[in-house]
Amino acid sequence: MTGRFAIDIETVSPSLNHYEKPPDFEDPQYFELLAVVLGYESSDGEQEAEMLFRTSSTPEAELDLVARTIDWLGEREGAPISRMVANSSTSHSSSDALKRQQ
Repeated sequence: MTGRFAIDIETVSPSLNHYEKPPDFEDPQYFELLAVVLGYESSDGEQEAEMLFRTSSTPEAELDLVARTIDWLGEREGAPISRMVANSSTSHSSSDALKRQQ
């Protein structure tokens, strides 16, 4: 068995003021990447997790976060990812997500 990954993507809507209606969740223009939580379980059962944050509000910082996420995934056994499972549960723990996939 190869390693398994869990990924949680956190976004923000900096263009909205507190008095505006909620954003259109079908329109990505309202959202910017803020952070990515990454979990990994190796084939021998060892687990690790890391949270990567955007370093500023610039578009370049958003792209840098994407690049760091891809690098993190690529450095572990099991990359490239051949299968992805989406889970919209209320749990926000990477280790919990790994356990749910078992």
